[in-house]
Amino acid sequence: MLADKIIADLDVMSVDKEVPVLRISYKSPVAEKAAEVVNALSAAYITDYVSEKFKSADTTVDFLAKQLNSMSDRLSASEANIESYRNQNNIINIRQETETDLRKISDLKKQQASLQMNLLAMRDLNKYISSGKQNFEELAPNFEAFTDLLSTELVKKMKELQREKRDLLLKYTPDNDKVKVVDDKMQDISKYLQESIKNTEKNLQVKYDDLSQTISKAEEAFIGLPGKERTMTILERNFSLNEQIYRFLHEKRTEAEIARAATMSFHRIIAEGEVPTKPVSPNATLLKVLAGFLGFLFGVAGVYFIHLLKGRINESKVIHKNSETPLMAEVPYAKNEADKMRYFMRWATELDLKGIADAGSVISISSFAAKEGKGFNSTGVTMALQQLGKSCVLIDAGASNVRIQGVSVIGPSQFPPQWQVRPVWMAFLETLKQQYEVVIIRNLPVLEQPVSMMLMATANTNLFVLDSRKTKQSMVMQADLLKEELSLPGMYFVLNRAGYTPSIFAPIANWWRSKKNRSNKQSALA
Repeated sequence: MLADKIIADLDVMSVDKEVPVLRISYKSPVAEKAAEVVNALSAAYITDYVSEKFKSADTTVDFLAKQLNSMSDRLSASEANIESYRNQNNIINIRQETETDLRKISDLKKQQASLQMNLLAMRDLNKYISSGKQNFEELAPNFEAFTDLLSTELVKKMKELQREKRDLLLKYTPDNDKVKVVDDKMQDISKYLQESIKNTEKNLQVKYDDLSQTISKAEEAFIGLPGKERTMTILERNFSLNEQIYRFLHEKRTEAEIARAATMSFHRIIAEGEVPTKPVSPNATLLKVLAGFLGFLFGVAGVYFIHLLKGRINESKVIHKNSETPLMAEVPYAKNEADKMRYFMRWATELDLKGIADAGSVISISSFAAKEGKGFNSTGVTMALQQLGKSCVLIDAGASNVRIQGVSVIGPSQFPPQWQVRPVWMAFLETLKQQYEVVIIRNLPVLEQPVSMMLMATANTNLFVLDSRKTKQSMVMQADLLKEELSLPGMYFVLNRAGYTPSIFAPIANWWRSKKNRSNKQSALA
């Protein structure tokens, strides 16, 4: 139990992966105890290391000594096997002996080939001369293989006698005694040459047969040579393997004996544990930083979670993803009047260039509910078109009492009787088209007033406003459905307050102001 308790508060770790240094720390409510435990553990570790090293080295030496004795016997047996095999087969050096025998056989075969060519030449010469011995003077034998000095002189003598006979035949007849004497001499030389050729042929044949026997005996040395080489290779391999193992065991035994003789430890205590002066736990600074980080993390996660639950149209990608209706404009959140007019002037210019704001145009600006930006956008577009030189009229169907300097604003009080009827409203629009170039309708909330759909159907262009902070994503598909059912002409989406991400405290402030306004209204009524 005590050991488990100490281990629970003990921490041993490496200072660095590249440096073999360990850091030992122990946590205890008593500072002196923490220092004493660390120092005692370090000393016990070194003592245990020396003891275990000696035991391990002693056991290793005994084991290696037994293995060396066994391996020494095996090595001696391998040496005896090689020696016995060499003596039995008269082997000194197989490779060197083989090379010598091969060289000897090669030289003998070259001599045999030379003798064979000379023998064949002598046979051909003998056969040629024997077939024409009756007319030897008409023959032209090849004496290339018959090159002894006597034969050469005889051939020369034969040629001289032939010339002498030809000279005599010019003077005498073949029966003349002088011509017959020359013929007898030529006949004697011819017989001598034929006998000499036969004797030379027999001599060459004897030499050829002797060389063939010598080559056969030399080749007998190679009979069984692969088997000898294989056996010798196996024996030498076993000897080499046993020798390597013996040397390895001998080296390890030497190392183990050195380790057993050394009673010192390779471990050192670099710094002993000191009594701490400051507590290490709990770490107040770390807890504060961690609390702040977790608070920030959970706060951001909470904001994103609430944002996900609301499911609002936060960016234009949501519109492109859920609808094929084109997005006309992304109206930013304007903090001042100058930024507002700068954007609406650019938008009005685009409307004019696209032909949407041409003479006789009726533009309806609608939304599903109130306070989604249709009033802000209709006022801004009207003022911008007016500054571009377009004569505009703003029809405020919601009776919000909008006033724009230099722009005519028509409220419900100025509508003709029964204006909710489509023909009456169409006639009213035609009257306004004759007076103004562009008619802009600030429509009623679509979900609250059904007549708003009739106003949209009578316009040339419908700008449907979706607010990034109020309009739900599901309303995009509902707007498409409305477009298909009513066949609304020229419908475009307008994303109000695009990219606007207010502070987390902004909704709380808006809620507080709305609650305060309701309270003031109730007090006024009372």
